[in-house]
Amino acid sequence: MNKINHIGEKIGALTVIGDKGKDKHGKPLWICSCSCGSVKTYIWCNVKDQRSCGCIRPRSRKWLQVDLTGKRYSKLLVLREWGKTKTGAQKWLCQCDCGKQNIVDARSLKRGDSNSCGCVNQKDLTNKRFSNLLVIKEVGRSKNGCIVWLCKCDCGKTTEVSSNSLLRLNTRSCGCLACGEKHYNYNKQLTDKERKTRRNINGLAKWVLNVLGRDRYTCQVCGGKGVCLHAHHIDSWHWCKEKRLDVDNGATMCVKCHRRFHKEYGFKLNNKEQFSKFIKGV
Repeated sequence: MNKINHIGEKIGALTVIGDKGKDKHGKPLWICSCSCGSVKTYIWCNVKDQRSCGCIRPRSRKWLQVDLTGKRYSKLLVLREWGKTKTGAQKWLCQCDCGKQNIVDARSLKRGDSNSCGCVNQKDLTNKRFSNLLVIKEVGRSKNGCIVWLCKCDCGKTTEVSSNSLLRLNTRSCGCLACGEKHYNYNKQLTDKERKTRRNINGLAKWVLNVLGRDRYTCQVCGGKGVCLHAHHIDSWHWCKEKRLDVDNGATMCVKCHRRFHKEYGFKLNNKEQFSKFIKGV
């Protein structure tokens, strides 16, 4: 297959001025001159992606700044510019054919990623089943424009759930599944009253904050900071009732480490020895 000659082509601020053979993977290399005067070597896909030697930052790239006012993209009509994103891309206020307005960046409009305010992707879920929920009828829309459905649970109760929560299986019952026998953390020893309120007892939220603050919001397993953190009960909530609100019985763990711990040791009979082994094994 003959090699395509790109010499003389201009992409953004780069102009191809020569051929430098191939790299170790067999991809053709091209010598490019930037408008600032620097000369560098790239493979062709990098020339199209970078469009400069690095002297032109995304916020100052002139080819990204275009006027889309009055243009139509599927069901969206662009009304006016609405500022810029953190990377310097333009944001536009658009009117959907359904009457709603939303803000979309220029790249999403041009690529076709955004073709409506979200109404196009709303499916009719009437009479469809999602785990323990049977969809009865539409009852309105949420703040983000997602359809809200009235659903009947297998236990007999009704609840309102958004399309996203149903389709993603984030909501699978009216709430009874969380304390029912099918739940992985079901405890036969608890009464119905304890089962419904065991995570809402007074002092639990304060206990979580105290544990996280004591550990300086740092995962005690991997040392992660600035991530989603959990307060883990060393002697588990399930059996050690007297230590449920004892700060010394808590340890800060990131979501990944916390899930990995319970995947290895389960959820009910956790203790200090398991936690020590887990830390040493990481």
